[in-house]
Amino acid sequence: MRRMQSQYRIYLLVAGLLCSAPAWSEPVVLDDLKNFQTNTETMMSAGLPDEHHFITLKTLGVSRVIDLIPGGRSAEKALLDEMGLEYFNIQVEWEHPTLANFSDYISIMER
Repeated sequence: MRRMQSQYRIYLLVAGLLCSAPAWSEPVVLDDLKNFQTNTETMMSAGLPDEHHFITLKTLGVSRVIDLIPGGRSAEKALLDEMGLEYFNIQVEWEHPTLANFSDYISIMER
């Protein structure tokens, strides 16, 4: 398997958030962010972060967001573009995820 170009990115899956080197020495606590967890030192996951959450996460080094929510996501893309965060949307139908969804996710993670 091809080695990831950067081992120091953190991915948040909503969405997915990718960070450069972790900016904290203790686990990050965002109590009001639904299902927030630090999965590995290079990946976080959560559900439905808002602008306040993205600001906080960016200060922690998040640089990339992988959004798994289907539907119109132009407002999210515009916000994250304005904030200087890379944004990717993989429209996953929760009841029927596809191999293509997984392939798209892997492709983004390998960047």
